[in-house]
Amino acid sequence: MAETQDQPATNQIHLLKRSRGQIILVHPKDQEYQKILWRNSEDKTIEAYKLQTVTYGTSSASYLATRCLKQLGIDHATEFPIESLIVQTDFYVDDLLTGTNTKDAAIQLRRNITNLLQRGGKITQLT
Repeated sequence: MAETQDQPATNQIHLLKRSRGQIILVHPKDQEYQKILWRNSEDKTIEAYKLQTVTYGTSSASYLATRCLKQLGIDHATEFPIESLIVQTDFYVDDLLTGTNTKDAAIQLRRNITNLLQRGGKITQLT
């Protein structure tokens, strides 16, 4: 997916692992579309803040998280054909719900999915 001036840079996906889940960084060009307005009191000036991450609790957060995973699956389907399909279909927000027939296959699948997700940015191994 090539980036154009009219198109947000949605192919720029960066996942970071924090203690309470994944953080998805928003491309700097797209931060213009995700702002909050704030002032400490009515007599203060309203200030605009750009949100640098997908903000959980907003109505779009679930979609954005799922869409980022889908794009990673699409982008790396050649290198990870099976895992790509799993990433595109078996995640619910940031929970992977999938399985295999053996313990060894599950370990290998986890390793390959972690490698696929690392293509999107810094992420620690899935647990």
